[in-house]
Amino acid sequence: MGYPIVMEQRGGPHLAAALGGLGKDDCVVVISFWRLLRETVVGARLAKSNGATVCAITDTASSPLADHADHVMVVPTEGLLSFQSMTAPISVMYAVLARLHSLRPEQATNAMREVERSWDALNVLYS
Repeated sequence: MGYPIVMEQRGGPHLAAALGGLGKDDCVVVISFWRLLRETVVGARLAKSNGATVCAITDTASSPLADHADHVMVVPTEGLLSFQSMTAPISVMYAVLARLHSLRPEQATNAMREVERSWDALNVLYS
């Protein structure tokens, strides 16, 4: 949608490199449910100490991520028996995307059209 976004899910040196250049004009969204990885919490802390705005999306208000986040969104993941459900978190992510689109609708629409043109130019889809 025309926003400069980088997703880092590999951790380790990749996460260190992604966090290294962050500053006051950056926003980091940290998403974690169920079992919290140490580097996720430390990464949030590093991003905040570098001046970035940190947003946490997690399934409990007592998550250690909340200690290092400027904004916390708690999303339930309870499911049947011992199975966790990602239905609510996925719905929340769609709502976040819809809001980002509404903030800059023309930019988002143009960017999505460019992606479609790239798909066509690369002949990605089977036909």
